Amino acid sequence: MRSPKKNSRNDQQPHIVSATVRIRLLPPKTASWRGDVVLEHLEGALNMNIQRRDIEQIILDALYIANLSREDESQLEVSPDAPIFGPDSALDSLGLVSLLIDIEEGLRNLGLEVSLSSDRAMSQKHSPFRSVPALVQFVDELVAQPQL
Repeated sequence: MRSPKKNSRNDQQPHIVSATVRIRLLPPKTASWRGDVVLEHLEGALNMNIQRRDIEQIILDALYIANLSREDESQLEVSPDAPIFGPDSALDSLGLVSLLIDIEEGLRNLGLEVSLSSDRAMSQKHSPFRSVPALVQFVDELVAQPQL
């Protein structure tokens, strides 16, 4: 009977693997579930360097997710210049609330605790919810404010 072959010293040592993971931001059309939003922004969360493009991507992802449960004729436009709420959008007030919750959740995944339906948002002369650029600007201003 043959005895089992002994492992060499290298085979007995634990293998330590070091890797750098780069996560590519997916266009809204490829995001298929809420987990994508978390993964897409993981790198930004690790750096804690929130930029306008990150905010815009969270908003676009939320619009895309909202479309998953909407009929074809009531789809929301998903683009950097899209209207969100108002006469040029198919979004009603209940849909807006749901969308804002999804955006707040995306921001929370980046470590930002932001309330979009605050008195500040409601008291502005021009609604920050009228379009993607307006909402990006509003969120950017909220993020820039020092936390108390």
